[in-house]
Amino acid sequence: VLYWLQVLAEKKCSVKDLMQNHWKQFGRNYYSRHDYEAIPSNIANQIFGNLNSMLENLIGSSFAGHLVKVADNFSYLDPVDNSISENQGLRLVLDDNSRVIVRLSGTGTKGATLRLYFEKFFNPQQNLSLNPQIALKPLIDDLDALLNISKLTQMETPTVIT
Repeated sequence: VLYWLQVLAEKKCSVKDLMQNHWKQFGRNYYSRHDYEAIPSNIANQIFGNLNSMLENLIGSSFAGHLVKVADNFSYLDPVDNSISENQGLRLVLDDNSRVIVRLSGTGTKGATLRLYFEKFFNPQQNLSLNPQIALKPLIDDLDALLNISKLTQMETPTVIT
């Protein structure tokens, strides 16, 4: 905290100005997580299973105006202890390095939770002041269309958007 206060004091600007200047120089990563909570477990498993069965055929296909270059069940290699954490989520990576990740959680008190992660980089010449939901709309809409999430969950919007 003290470091950031020092940066702001040195730059003589607000946090908002600091971020906007950073984005103008380096670009901006838009990110959002959509949670569909307390959906019936069989519906959550169906959505997750449908995507899992499509992964191999999605490579090279069009998604949100780009080509899918990676479609897999993500595993994580811990660089410290070399342990592997498998089945961390179903992942689509596009040719512009945008990402969509779908994870299934059964930790809620009722039903299951489907967590959707969206990420897209905008370079400094693009619109850097968009609401993340607008910037990510092509990814969000195409995933919903691909998996029929709204229809199957009978939810027009996620329970939680962060």
